[in-house]
Amino acid sequence: MSIFSLSLRYLRTRTIALVAVLFIMIGVAAMIVVTGLMDGVQGFIRSHFKGTSADIRVQHRLVMDGLDGHWERVHGLLKDEYGTDKKIVAMAPRMAAAALLVGGKDLGPDAGDRFKGASLIGIDFEKEKKVTTFGPLFDRVADVDLAVPRADRDDPLQPRGRYPSIILGDSLAKELGVSLTRLGGFVTLFTGDLVRENGNAAVKRERTQVFRVAGCYSTGREDYDKLFAYVDRGTLRRLRFDDPKNSLDANSIHLRVANAADASEIAADLSRRYPNLHCLSWEQANRGELLAIDDQKRIMLVILFFIILVAAAAILGIVYLMVVEKTRDIGILRSMGLSRTRLVFVFTAYGGMLGMIGSALGVFIGLSLSDHLDDVVRFLSDLIGKQILAPEVYRFKEIPVSTDAGTVLWIVVAALLTSIVAAFAPAVMKAARLSPVDCLREE
Repeated sequence: MSIFSLSLRYLRTRTIALVAVLFIMIGVAAMIVVTGLMDGVQGFIRSHFKGTSADIRVQHRLVMDGLDGHWERVHGLLKDEYGTDKKIVAMAPRMAAAALLVGGKDLGPDAGDRFKGASLIGIDFEKEKKVTTFGPLFDRVADVDLAVPRADRDDPLQPRGRYPSIILGDSLAKELGVSLTRLGGFVTLFTGDLVRENGNAAVKRERTQVFRVAGCYSTGREDYDKLFAYVDRGTLRRLRFDDPKNSLDANSIHLRVANAADASEIAADLSRRYPNLHCLSWEQANRGELLAIDDQKRIMLVILFFIILVAAAAILGIVYLMVVEKTRDIGILRSMGLSRTRLVFVFTAYGGMLGMIGSALGVFIGLSLSDHLDDVVRFLSDLIGKQILAPEVYRFKEIPVSTDAGTVLWIVVAALLTSIVAAFAPAVMKAARLSPVDCLREE
């Protein structure tokens, strides 16, 4: 009788081993679903939340002092750093200002209900669309009354008529009660410069301007889409400054690099070689949020791995009891010439088979749940009467799941090794130490 056939014989005769198989299956399946969900959420953040952000943000260290010609100065420093054969492939300036927005251009008595604060971003759309991905953000707007018309998407901020254009986040537009068809498709904007006088903050050069709503974008992030609005940079300069040609022309410069994975390394290199520039990659700016997801994934994997450890403890107990119960069989096998090493292998193979069966079932169930996670969440929500992963909170049209074959392989290997070690311990510490004579004397 071969070692594997003997292990299979023990496997068929001990149905309690199914408990260990069940725990391994649950642990492996849960770990696959959790890692797939966490990786999917992280991918969702990178693809959706990054939509209006470039790979690297650059600021001249004198920009806080109102540096004139900021864009030209930074562009001049970095002009030799980008091109078709360089790491930096595109650059675009941005200007930022705080603003108050009111839906409509005729401010009536109900204007206070349509009054929202916003961060106004001035961009050169032709340059900006080479750096960031505005196109997909327009497609994600579900409400047709908020969508940018396809005929205008090449440059929605281009002036059309007497009023300059503005692009709103879809959530901001809804709070203002404005769209392309409601309130005439206009917003009234109030802005100014915040300065200090005698130690107190004061707003100077107050400006009011009516904007035509060109449409909306949607990043999928509620807090972002409620806060940011985009206008032409030249329009914002004229709105902010009495002499725009001799005033600050940008607050920051955004860069797109050939390989986004190298953005942090490139940013650090630029900061080192150009001491007057402060460079920050998108990953560094959002490090806390990305690390939070990584930490949550690690914590969940540790917690779920305890399920496999429970299964390992069950395997250890089962193998130990088998050694005790099969003492006479061990004596007979040893007297027939079975070595200690091969005897240990019999029981270790038994534990490995339990791990293999549990892991195979876990992989099948885990991948199946990952492929149909929306249906599972919907069923559980109906079952408990409370919505799980509410769309208005997480903004997922579909739950993002990204299952990586390498991660699944590591989970299976961890489960198998744990099962083998759990079976090996009693095999080598108990079975291998029994002598054939003592075993045959056992009643």
